[in-house]
Amino acid sequence: MKSKLLLLFFIFSISAKINAIKAQIIASDSLALVDFYNNTGGASWSSIHWDFNTYVGNWAGITIDIGTKRITDIDLQNQNIPGSIPTSFGNLTGLLTLNLSFNKITAIPSSIGNIVGLTSIKLRNNLVASPLPSTLQNLINLTVLDFENNSLSGSIPAFFSNAANLEKVFLGENNFTGSIPEYFGSLTKLTTLYLHSNKLSGHIPEGLSNSGKPLTGGMYLEISNCQYTFADIEPFAQLVHDKFEGSPENYAFIYSPQALIPIKYDTATLAVSPGGSFGKDTIRWYKNSNELVATTIGDTTFAPNSAGLYQARITNAVATDLILVSDSLYIDYQLPDTSLTGVQNVTGTNPVTISNGINKIVTVKPTPGANALAGNVTASLIIDPSVSTYNSQPYVQRHYDIAPANNASTAKATITLYFTQQDFDNFNTYIIANSLSLPLLPTNKIDNGNVRITQFHGSFTGTSNPTNYSGATVIITPTVIWNNISNDWEVTFPVSGFSGFFVSTAYIALPLQLLNFSGIATNGKIILNWKTAEERNTKSFVIQKSSGTQFEEIASVTASGLADNTYSYTDLHPLSGNNYYRLKMTDKDGQSKLSDVIKINFETKNGAISVYPNPVTTTLNLKITASKRETILIQLSDALGKIVLSKNVVVLAGTQFEAINVTNLIPGVYYLNSAINGNKIRVSFVK
Repeated sequence: MKSKLLLLFFIFSISAKINAIKAQIIASDSLALVDFYNNTGGASWSSIHWDFNTYVGNWAGITIDIGTKRITDIDLQNQNIPGSIPTSFGNLTGLLTLNLSFNKITAIPSSIGNIVGLTSIKLRNNLVASPLPSTLQNLINLTVLDFENNSLSGSIPAFFSNAANLEKVFLGENNFTGSIPEYFGSLTKLTTLYLHSNKLSGHIPEGLSNSGKPLTGGMYLEISNCQYTFADIEPFAQLVHDKFEGSPENYAFIYSPQALIPIKYDTATLAVSPGGSFGKDTIRWYKNSNELVATTIGDTTFAPNSAGLYQARITNAVATDLILVSDSLYIDYQLPDTSLTGVQNVTGTNPVTISNGINKIVTVKPTPGANALAGNVTASLIIDPSVSTYNSQPYVQRHYDIAPANNASTAKATITLYFTQQDFDNFNTYIIANSLSLPLLPTNKIDNGNVRITQFHGSFTGTSNPTNYSGATVIITPTVIWNNISNDWEVTFPVSGFSGFFVSTAYIALPLQLLNFSGIATNGKIILNWKTAEERNTKSFVIQKSSGTQFEEIASVTASGLADNTYSYTDLHPLSGNNYYRLKMTDKDGQSKLSDVIKINFETKNGAISVYPNPVTTTLNLKITASKRETILIQLSDALGKIVLSKNVVVLAGTQFEAINVTNLIPGVYYLNSAINGNKIRVSFVK
């Protein structure tokens, strides 16, 4: 019995010594782990929870080497661990591998440089931001470095060059800029280098092409989704091809795709800079996403000949895995400031802009019917050095000649001519400087009704000026609109037969004097008044109204037939804001004359609605001012009064904004009708 007790005592003593040894093994590192656990909220980790009353060697994710009495491996990936690694972590000097991937670590202490024996550090998918501690240069025994998908920025640190044993480096999915450091080409044991999804560009170290010999198991280099062009990818791809042509399995070079490259537009020419050596790049130019319009080799420029959204896609004869794509650039037609000629084949009844490259000349819309304009049409823009005259009548320096190849004398179409404000200003300056009793052309983006087109039929001989046309002359009153997008005047009118077109303010004077024309806003309406003298054979006064873009007829007042008379008209539906009015005074023989434009501002304390842009293309923006909260009905109607869109809008006291999609509306004049606090509102706009 005594011997059995001695044996049990002996076993108990041995067990106690073993536990004491275990306690001694973890004593030097346990505090660092406890500090890390507490500093990062260990109780909230995803699935691992340490019990400080148990043996450290049994803590999940921790490996201990009894022989060295140190913690050698920490694997705590995917535990939702937040915050910074504490400074005490640097006391784990026996650590060989550290894996904290897929957590929320934000910073690494400089003390990590104390763990000089570390061979693998993995912090993939965390929140570590630059700068990394420079003490990482002490980790000369690293073979695996994984900081992929963090928030690192700036240049790739130089201190990784000390780790001559590096085999695998993962730095992708960060925000590194600049070029790949040269030292990567000197790491002879390197077999894997992930640098994808950064903002890297520039030179690729040639030394990287020496890696990946068969005895190392091959090389994998990935730089896709960076900002490289063919300037650097092509020479490196050639090096890899030359060295591993017979054993391509020993080198994987992944470099596609790359970020969009800039596209530039200057002097009517598009250009990109893909960077390939001469003759190695094939550039394909696309319009409106998928319409291939040109293919060039070596030439990185292209002169577009029509408006549209342009993009370049470039391939390279050496770096064959990559298609470099440019960003997109919309090129609109431009109004040139020099004389030029363009030819366009006109078919159907849709509008056709005749241009010289991207420079617009005129737009023609064939009139349906037997004499519709069709076939090749030559349009010439002529810009004279200064304002010239014909029969003592000055005309604008910019004028046009349109010559269809078919049925030039009978072809029918609606045409639009384009003018700059400077064209009109030069004409007005000439009128004033020479004290001529002629109306001025429009200014301030509002048509004043004075624009007249003189059409000279027939073809010209010599130069295109009024003297050299052989046919009859026709005076035309056009529709005149200022285009806020292209910043030019659009002068539109129908014609039968083509020839030369000149702008002036000449018209036949009516036997009528308009002594005054004025208006006043009162009691929710605008009252217009005008007075005439020497009325003879006058038929009517047509009241035309505009919100600032295009005039429309709203009423007609019959002339009294008296020599002198006073007239009045009340507009019961004024527009919110500025209202523009003019009179079209018509004689019984059909001749007419437009008055000067007057502006009446109509404001209401109850509420108002203004719209922009006007003209509109896709989205009509509404600025709504109300004095109280209410639900209002907004209706859009066409020129015939047909309602094309209805929408209820809740408005609050004050000013707010609303957007209406008008993409599906056909081009034309529309009205926005509504009422705020009982006040009727009517606003016109052009689609």
